[in-house]
Amino acid sequence: MQDQEVLEQLEELVLQLGLELRWEEGEFTGGSCRLRGQKILLVNRSLPPLDKIRVLCRELSQADLSRTFVLPALRERILQTRN
Repeated sequence: MQDQEVLEQLEELVLQLGLELRWEEGEFTGGSCRLRGQKILLVNRSLPPLDKIRVLCRELSQADLSRTFVLPALRERILQTRN
């Protein structure tokens, strides 16, 4: 899979999990936070695609994916981030 395709698949997975994804600019890489009880994933839109993928994989590696279908190649990439 090309980086752009991986990024699109990760974005779709975030939405399937009911999380809000925000692409913002600033002096940060990205991560998760809670705002008014809603979990939000923030990613710096200025990052190169591979760094955006790393941020999303890192955050998704903390999520419960047991009841969600994830393409095997994508699941492997997410799980590699956990280690």
